[in-house]
Amino acid sequence: ATSGVNMATRNMVLDGAPVASTVSGNEFRFTPSSDLAEGQHTVTATAADLAGNTGALGATSFGLDATAPSVPVLSITEGQTLAGTVAIWATSTDPLSGVSYVDVYRNGSFLTRLNAPSLAGTWNTATLADGPWTHTARATDVAGNTSAFSAPVNVVIDNHPLTVTITSPVTNFRTRFPVAGGATVGEPGAGVGL
Repeated sequence: ATSGVNMATRNMVLDGAPVASTVSGNEFRFTPSSDLAEGQHTVTATAADLAGNTGALGATSFGLDATAPSVPVLSITEGQTLAGTVAIWATSTDPLSGVSYVDVYRNGSFLTRLNAPSLAGTWNTATLADGPWTHTARATDVAGNTSAFSAPVNVVIDNHPLTVTITSPVTNFRTRFPVAGGATVGEPGAGVGL
């Protein structure tokens, strides 16, 4: 048989100061009257049973973090042309709980997640159609706080090689006079002069 808990012996200490706990069944609890400061906190607790045996909760630490991490900065740059598989990474800081991951978005839709500690990964640009794309990112810390979106970064995806066809002079053309050259290219709106 058990003797039961003597709640009169309960003691709880938060950050080195005793606090007035309340009893609910065989539990005792403490709810601060105001929010605790951000950062690390320590709590200890003891209680005895009716036979006088004492149980203790050793120092247990927990952290409070209500501040979002810094807005991330992506490794890709405004106006950059990308092709094939590219390395992508982000930088963001969070001094309290640390950055957990950065989510990258393409034209407003989720693209990839860059996990801590490196906040880096690779991305196969061949999964996208060639052309302009806008990328943003936001960071989330270990406590679940999420930053604002980064400024948009506009890039151009170009995975198709440029094809050039010489149109002038024609093959095997021979002359002793100067000749104008010409070519066509395989992308619309482009031209090459010789």
